[in-house]
Amino acid sequence: MRTRVQNGDGRMRATRVRSEVETLQAQCVETIVRNMDRFTSLGGLPLSVCFEIVQRLLSLGLLTPHALGLLMETHGEIVALFKDLKADSTLPPVLPTRCRER
Repeated sequence: MRTRVQNGDGRMRATRVRSEVETLQAQCVETIVRNMDRFTSLGGLPLSVCFEIVQRLLSLGLLTPHALGLLMETHGEIVALFKDLKADSTLPPVLPTRCRER
């Protein structure tokens, strides 16, 4: 959706307006996923939120041994999700590399 907005100098410009607002839970899941390496515990999170975190980590390719360990400490049922997805948790994650030599 596009709308017209007036700049500070009086000129009009077109801008995009988000038609859908993210839920607070979705914003929290994104924040946790982006900062997973900073957490030492995920205690207190409900299982449904942990499943969302796992799905988001998998879709972004960010599931690391640290993240998996935190999720398994919080809810052992996470192992069932991996069995259902037939994911192999023994494989090391793909780490980003430099494109050119220094």
